Parts: sequence; C-alpha cells; structure tokens
Amino acid sequence: MDMLTHVSINLFPMVMLLIIYANNHKKVSKAPDKILFDILTLLTLGLVVSGIIGYGLEGTPGNNANTGLWVSYMIYTMSIAVVASTWLIYVSSRLKIWESKAYVSRVTKYLCGLNILFGIFVVATPWTHLLFFITEDNRYQTGKCHYLLYFVSVALLLASMLVILQTCRREASAERRAECYYLLGCGIPPLVGLTLQYFFHDWWVGAPCLSLTLLFIYLNTQNRQITTDELTGLNNRREFDQQVVKKAEQANGSNWGMFMLDVNDFKKINDNLGHIVGDEALWETADILRRTLGKEKSFLARYGGDEFAVIGEWADGDEARIAIAAVEDEVERFNKEEGKAYKLSFSIGYAMWDEADNPEELVKKADERMYSEKARKKNEASKHA
Repeated sequence: MDMLTHVSINLFPMVMLLIIYANNHKKVSKAPDKILFDILTLLTLGLVVSGIIGYGLEGTPGNNANTGLWVSYMIYTMSIAVVASTWLIYVSSRLKIWESKAYVSRVTKYLCGLNILFGIFVVATPWTHLLFFITEDNRYQTGKCHYLLYFVSVALLLASMLVILQTCRREASAERRAECYYLLGCGIPPLVGLTLQYFFHDWWVGAPCLSLTLLFIYLNTQNRQITTDELTGLNNRREFDQQVVKKAEQANGSNWGMFMLDVNDFKKINDNLGHIVGDEALWETADILRRTLGKEKSFLARYGGDEFAVIGEWADGDEARIAIAAVEDEVERFNKEEGKAYKLSFSIGYAMWDEADNPEELVKKADERMYSEKARKKNEASKHA
C-alpha cells in the first residue's frame, strides 16, 4: 500500500473523529458513559494519527525518522489495548451494571494493572524487539510476541460482548434488551478490523473499523436525544405528548389508560444527599418502571423533574390499579434490598380513556389523582410523626 492510499483510507476517519469530538465535547455531561465516549474518540483519533505518521516515516533515512517510527508505533500499539479496555468500561457504564462501588473499583484496578503491564512491555520493545522492531532501513517489522497485542485487545472486546449478553439475559425490559443488541453489534466492527489487521498487516483497517463504531454510537445518541430523556433513558415529554394523541386517534372504541407518578420527598434527597444521588434516584425510579412494566405493551416516559408517566393497555381501572400495585411492590423490594442512603416512595394517579373526552383531559385527571394521592400520604405521615 502506497502512502497516498494509506492516507486516503485514514483521512476520512480522522476528520470524522475530529467533528464528533468537537460536537460531543461541547454537549458532554457528567454522565460516565458520555465522558467515556469522549475519551474513546480521543484515543481512536490518536490511533489514526500515530498510524499515519508511522506509515509516512517508513523508509525515510536518518535518526530522527528512526525515533519517530519507534514513538509513533509504540503509541499506536499501546492505544489499541487502552481503547479495548475503555470500550469494556464504556459498555458497562452505558448498561448501568456497575452499581456496586467495590465492584467498580476492583474491575478498574484489574484493567489499569493490565494496561500498566502491557505499557511496560511496549516501552521495553526498543530493547526486547518482542512486539515489533524497526529495521536499519527504517521499516516496521513484527516481533515474536506480536500476537500478544491482538490477544489482549480481542480478549477485552470479547469480554465486553460477554458482559452485554449476560446483561441482556437478565433484562425484562424490551427497551433495555434492544440497547444490549445494539451495543453487541457495535462491538463487531473493531473485532473484525483487528482480526483482519492481524492476519493482513498491510491492510491497516483496525482504526477505521473502530471509527465506524464510534460514528454509529454518535448518530444513535443524536437520534435518541430527540425522543429520549438523557438521564433516565425513558421517552421524554415531547414523545409522551405525541404518543397520547396518537393513542387517542387509534383507540377505535377500545379502552386504555395512563398514570402519572411523582417521587415523594425528592427535594429532600437532592438537598440532603446531593444532586448526583438525586439523579441516581430518578434513574432507579425509571428502572423500577422498566422492570415492572417493561414486559407489557407500556409506554414509559419521564414527564419532567421528578414526575413520570406511563401509558398502558389496561381494559379498566382494576387492571390499572394492578399495574400500580406491581410498581409499589417493586418499590418496597427496592427499599428492603438495595441498601441505598435513601428510600423511594411514589404517589401515583391513574385515568382511563373512557373517562375523558380528549387527551388533555385524560392527562389532567391522572395528574389530579396523583396530587390527591400525594396529599393523602403527607397527611398520613404527619399523623404518625
């Protein structure tokens, strides 16, 4: 492959990564998966740039070219392993499976230890020539242990796929399973790219394949932002309003319902434990709804602040109350088993389509009953205080 062809293959991924990073960095929140995506983008950009520099210096005479080759290929080699480790952490963060701080700490230490050991191995390469070496005419050559780079990277990519499959098997929510399948598919291009580059070294397709994965994730994230609440992963208010109107138009005499849910004393959680814990409580509320109603044909949304809304295929008020009871049972289980610094409590009000003349009235009835339930619970709490 000549230099022009090599640059042509990597130029588009490089420009694309710069654009993705510039756009995403301006919007990046403090959510771990958003920060990790930013890091992944930078690491992949470094991978592409170091590959271009290294390939461009091949065959150039002189000590400066020799030093440049060693440095660029060491960065390239180390970046592959770090990207694979970061991808595993990103997947775990996006699927919200690292709830235990001890578990997070342990896994992070293992991955850091692995990368440190591999980094030492890479830094020693100019003397050991085990991973690769630069010939007298300044050409890159693979070493006896070159396979270790791909073994470590592919093992980490396969480990992330295993994490996704295990999470998918435990998930009751169709929405969360779809997220698992999507991430599983996103892990295939870098796995294929690394494998092809291992067997056909001159192809240099590892970085472009990884760039393709990041492009898919970025476009998916942009699309989801239109309809999805960023914090909880549920549908947002805009999507809920459209769904209520659509449901009313398609009713054709059949009954259905909705309920509004408010997190009791949410302000106390925010004020006493901080906004980070408050965000966690909102995400846990969304997850309770996913676990209890995700298997049904229910539409789940964050209505705004600490309020949530559910549209369900309930034939009457009795079925709606059964769904509400299931949510309350799950809240009770959560409070007993999770060991959080806070307890969750909901006020829920429901309304059926046959009680309303239009979507606005339906939402208003459910909202009024929710606030009536909230007032009732406050009165009970004050009596026992």
